[in-house]
Amino acid sequence: MYWQHLTLLAIPAIFCAWTAGQQTLILGSLPVVPLAVRSPYLNAWINLKLEDGTVVPSPGGTWPTVSNGQGIGWVGLVRVDGKASYEWQGNQGGFLPTNTTALYMTATRTVFTIQAGPVEFNVTYLSPVEEQPSDWVRQSFPFSYVSIDTVWSTDGQEHQVQFYLDTTGEWLSNDHDEELTWSTSAASKSVIHSIKRTHQQSFNENGDFATDGSVYFAISRTYPSLTWQSGFSTDIRLLFGNQGALNNTEDAQHRAMYSTQPAVATSINLGTFLTTASPIVWAIGYVRDPAIRYTVGQSTQLRRSYFWTKYQTINDAIDDFLLDFPSALSRAIELDNKVLADAAQVSSKYATVTALCLRQTFGAMDITVSKTTSGDWNESDVKIFMKDLGNSRRINPVEVLFAALPAFLYFNPTLVRYLLDPLLDFSISSNPVNGYAPSDIGSTYPDVNGTLGDQYSFGLDTSATMLTMILAHAQKSGDATLIETYFPLLKLWADFLVANTLDINKFSSSDGLAKFDSNLALKGIIGVYAMSEMSRLFEQGTSSSSLSDSYASAAENMTQHWFALGLSSDGHMTSSNGVESSWGLAYCLYASALLNASWIDEKVLVFPIIYLIVINCSNQIINAQTSFYGSQIGLAGDYGLPYTSGASLTRSDWTLFTAAALTDNTLRDDMISAVFARMHLNRSDCPWPISYDSQTGSLNGGCASPSQGAMFALLAKKLANQPISVNISNGAISRSLTAPTTSATGPAYSTETEHPGQQNMSVIIGSVLGCLAGAGFIFGSLFFLRKRWNRKTALARMRRTSAFAVDEEKTAATPTTSLKVVGKRQMIHPRPESDLPNSTSVVLRNEVEGLRREVAFLREIRSEAGPPPVYDGPL
Repeated sequence: MYWQHLTLLAIPAIFCAWTAGQQTLILGSLPVVPLAVRSPYLNAWINLKLEDGTVVPSPGGTWPTVSNGQGIGWVGLVRVDGKASYEWQGNQGGFLPTNTTALYMTATRTVFTIQAGPVEFNVTYLSPVEEQPSDWVRQSFPFSYVSIDTVWSTDGQEHQVQFYLDTTGEWLSNDHDEELTWSTSAASKSVIHSIKRTHQQSFNENGDFATDGSVYFAISRTYPSLTWQSGFSTDIRLLFGNQGALNNTEDAQHRAMYSTQPAVATSINLGTFLTTASPIVWAIGYVRDPAIRYTVGQSTQLRRSYFWTKYQTINDAIDDFLLDFPSALSRAIELDNKVLADAAQVSSKYATVTALCLRQTFGAMDITVSKTTSGDWNESDVKIFMKDLGNSRRINPVEVLFAALPAFLYFNPTLVRYLLDPLLDFSISSNPVNGYAPSDIGSTYPDVNGTLGDQYSFGLDTSATMLTMILAHAQKSGDATLIETYFPLLKLWADFLVANTLDINKFSSSDGLAKFDSNLALKGIIGVYAMSEMSRLFEQGTSSSSLSDSYASAAENMTQHWFALGLSSDGHMTSSNGVESSWGLAYCLYASALLNASWIDEKVLVFPIIYLIVINCSNQIINAQTSFYGSQIGLAGDYGLPYTSGASLTRSDWTLFTAAALTDNTLRDDMISAVFARMHLNRSDCPWPISYDSQTGSLNGGCASPSQGAMFALLAKKLANQPISVNISNGAISRSLTAPTTSATGPAYSTETEHPGQQNMSVIIGSVLGCLAGAGFIFGSLFFLRKRWNRKTALARMRRTSAFAVDEEKTAATPTTSLKVVGKRQMIHPRPESDLPNSTSVVLRNEVEGLRREVAFLREIRSEAGPPPVYDGPL
């Protein structure tokens, strides 16, 4: 039996008992489950609970919706023995109801077992996730499968059965007066229906609906009893109910969406049987071509979905998609089993949250490719664009990419490279180049035109996050292309962190939640460590480690000050400076846990004192946080610990990041259980949101957000690092590592009039770059004995200075450590030591200006091919 070959994860809230071949169900399932989730505009779900909490008995009791809750006309019917017609999907009315006897979820599939009178059948919604690293054709194809897998008699008698499925133009607009055009192609290998807006507007949205796409609905012509039709939705549904077939005719009277609502439909007659395992397979998809308008610098590319590199027409692509169903299902089962096996080692609840989150993480992306100036596909120029689904039209938002990072690392680290590349590409194309990372690359998906407004206040968060993600990608994939291509830019961001991390009052977290200063500062320090590791890659095979050592020294010095100022007397991280009782979700500790594997053994050999201090500090912090959360979890709301102690909001992504960093498995499981509880909350407000009230579960935002990829945090942390090979003989990289030209002009971010507090820059830099030679092994042995005294004096200083500011009296005479850009043969001369209050800032500005010039050189290299730009860097 076909069903017996499926390995499925039953929703733990549903108890399915097998008795004499029958399934019985105690209802209590997820409130919203995914159906077809493959792209930002093919994102269909179904609510299984009404507003009052009433359970809907089957998908036939309600309308499917897109991710924002707008209903779509997508109706499934089954006719039994020519007498009774049942509605198994949608809410047309006028047909007999069906009943769901089981609901199963895997990472890629939602499977209902549905009873319609004397027969039962399985309907599977499959949204493939292709694990093969280079299978961009399949992964970029924005289509999902719907299949009737197995049909069987429940009374021991043979029955005649016909199935029907249709869809309307409600995928395209929330305006009921929107004029639609449709067509049917029945001459190829498949019957392919398509619907589009009559008046299209390229690269725009209206109410989360793209204004320039087409919805496709198709089925293979291999079924001998296949019939099809387009027309008034109510008429063709009743026609099937009466005769069990359609008329193979097309309605040529194009009209508005709700003017005798047009629909396109197909039906299949399975004949008379006791049981049949031959599946019926439909394809549903949403295509926009081109997919992305990408404006960078002075050039604009119209980028197309990658699958076009293989197909000349959409019909050819659909034909192949339908023919590939057996293989696609086999690949999906293999992937689902892997996720289930890995996640179940943590807990059954963890297996459930990972199963639900995957499709909404991968379903927020468009994988695109460009053409060369000669019109050929430039298949090496892959760029992936992610919509901030559930929140806004922002494109590749850094905090969302960071939250989703564990899922991408677990399934296919190569995705991370092509998601980050547009952010890096935009950064080197800015004029002038900012000294900090952008928070996104635009706010009008799918029109990618760059970040608007001053993003300085998020610069610390975004710069640290980008450096962390770039190193994590290199570690888990073994691919150093991003580091090779953008090294000067990465150094510019790292220098920004060195200069600003301890002056925390100027910055905010990019997730929009309440301030958590010690968390944000620690994230900055981790970003500097990431730069130390990336610098070390370039110094392999040379006699120098000065650049990586300089960043490691800076980060260690910053850690000393952070350790004194960011912790309470019992060792937990405070969310409000000086307020001992304040606390929050220290999710940045996950970044440390994710990257720590690369520091083991390697840094012990080249920089043992710093390594031991950092690891000891990190372990002590994590142990203290674990102990503290253990004292708070019993007081938490049903849906977890709040993000900070001064508010009630929480986030599922940061909760899982925090849980993955802790050392107590019982506490970890308690935090997973809180996320699991919100996932099953008896509400139908939207697909699983990312942000909500920790006490009541009330929605705050992030419906169907790709940030839920954070659920894979525990699995990503277990991934082994791959050997990383760096090609420093690359022409652009060799040039990028030469000594920059100095200039008296300061960087854009250091203007004192625009960003108050910069007058203390020399004091801060002098402190955080303090040399470790005087500390040596003495500091390693005495650090923790002095910690309490340091904290008390630091807290006293904090009352008269800005948050995380450094004592000028103690640091003014501290010699600064040189930061050198090291290549095969060249380096920047060490900074001169000086007692003048602003000399360090001047030298830093000179180095930053030199780096800006290097970035400008990279821009020139890339633009030599002329419009549209062809990326010449290694991809």
